Amino acid sequence: ADHIVEAVRNDQSFVNLSEATVSYHSSNTGVATVSSDGVLTAAGIGVATIDVTVRGEAGETVTGSAVIAVRQPGP
Repeated sequence: ADHIVEAVRNDQSFVNLSEATVSYHSSNTGVATVSSDGVLTAAGIGVATIDVTVRGEAGETVTGSAVIAVRQPGP
């Protein structure tokens, strides 16, 4: 992953993120937490969905999500 959040409108133009508000949410904080800066931290074994919401300076909202799996390391 490139560690960059990009918000694209339906017309394929980009949202100006310099004035945007970005928020993150984990569906299962027992598996993974996500900070207000978007840093993901594994908390336990399992599956969680990470949601991101970007609210642009003109009031538009773009959302996205990713499913992550935290597994126990192998030998």
